Amino acid sequence: AGANSNNNIYNNAISNVNMGIAFIGSGNAAFMDIGNDIGGASVTTANTITNWGGIAAASNYISNTGSCYGIFLNNQKSETVSFNTITSATVSGTSVAMRGVFKTYSVVPTGTFTSSIANNVIRINHSFTSGVLDGIRSEGISAPLATATININSNRFQTISVLAASSSTTIVGITNTSQCGVLNINNNIFRGTNSTATTGGFTAISNTGAVQTTLNINGNQVGDVSGNAITFSVATSGALTGITCPTIAAGAAMSISNNNFQGFVQNVPGTGGHTYISYTHSANSATTDNINNNTFTNLVANTSNGVSFIIRSGTMAALAGATDNCNNN
Repeated sequence: AGANSNNNIYNNAISNVNMGIAFIGSGNAAFMDIGNDIGGASVTTANTITNWGGIAAASNYISNTGSCYGIFLNNQKSETVSFNTITSATVSGTSVAMRGVFKTYSVVPTGTFTSSIANNVIRINHSFTSGVLDGIRSEGISAPLATATININSNRFQTISVLAASSSTTIVGITNTSQCGVLNINNNIFRGTNSTATTGGFTAISNTGAVQTTLNINGNQVGDVSGNAITFSVATSGALTGITCPTIAAGAAMSISNNNFQGFVQNVPGTGGHTYISYTHSANSATTDNINNNTFTNLVANTSNGVSFIIRSGTMAALAGATDNCNNN
């Protein structure tokens, strides 16, 4: 027994399943899988996963998740998930967490590696009245690992929908909780999202991991000319959030720049707050944070709650040499 590495999963059409593709590696950090590739380097090698999801896993296979998913990555290093199209069934009944791509670790990995989730198209139709809906979730590096890089770039989240009446589900496009060295969440598109949740909200990008050296969240289109970021067709008390980063290591540098926020629409007046960019950074060294050149277009904040475009929190250490730039937004 050992690592199951350097496998290529290409050109598959997978349909009418609960779980799409899963790689489950060793729970021993010395024997984790390395270099598995789901989808290849272009659309010519991509996989298509359709009509998936709806119930929890029927067996207790070791390290499998209780979620249902399009693609599951457990204890993987230097893996690539690219150019796949992941379209769920319209699921209903007993609630189960749904995730398009789910990357997790059962123990903290070791060594130097780069993981990449890029150029995928994700569509999820959620008719549960509660539960989790994540487009891409990265988690499990629960202690600082400066030698790990995670890239979540150029994915398209298309017509993700909460369809159940009076749902409490919050739609989250991308979320990371891992304490990697470098995190890049760049050039993703969130378009045509819809919700009938009355207590659930919407978050395009969330990072709650204490990224150690560099965090880039740049060039994302949270809505664009082809589709709104989010449309609520009912009154909701849920919060509407563009990019939120409440945690980053004190010595790290951060950029949240060149993002577009377009079409946050509430057709019926709600009570949830709108926050388009928020971050907390208590810098203690000569780091630089850039919050530059972000644009805000057609934001229909039909709410009795507050509306905030950019919120910064955290206290810089005195005379540490830290710089914050917030320009041309």
